Amino acid sequence: MTAQSAHLNKLQRIAESLMQLEDIPSLAKAVSAIMEDYLDTLVGIIDDQDVVLHFDTKPLRLRIGEEGLVGWVAANKKALITNDVARDPRYLLVPGIEDSTRSEMIVPIIRDGELLGVLDMHEDKVNAFSDIDLQFAEV
Repeated sequence: MTAQSAHLNKLQRIAESLMQLEDIPSLAKAVSAIMEDYLDTLVGIIDDQDVVLHFDTKPLRLRIGEEGLVGWVAANKKALITNDVARDPRYLLVPGIEDSTRSEMIVPIIRDGELLGVLDMHEDKVNAFSDIDLQFAEV
């Protein structure tokens, strides 16, 4: 299987998972398992003025437009690659959560013009994401 075929297969599995939005924690775990190539992949779901990220522990709420890279992506409805989070003042360290993130790619999940959530991918090395990764994630 080529790398492109593998990416398309993962994308199809994510799309199928997103159709089951009733059970958010299960969806978050399914997407994280599909995106096993990355250090960490989180699904954030829009809830009023917040993006709710589902970890293995309790959910984390981030204010849209005010908190972190995720909040910025949700407010602007634009994908974002930050290949050195230490140099981006929008990056948010969350107390109590172990963080080895060095690069982050976040893509809005939009259906019929409405923001439903974000797909948030982390890597533990600088310059981990490319425009090709972004093109794959935005499909």
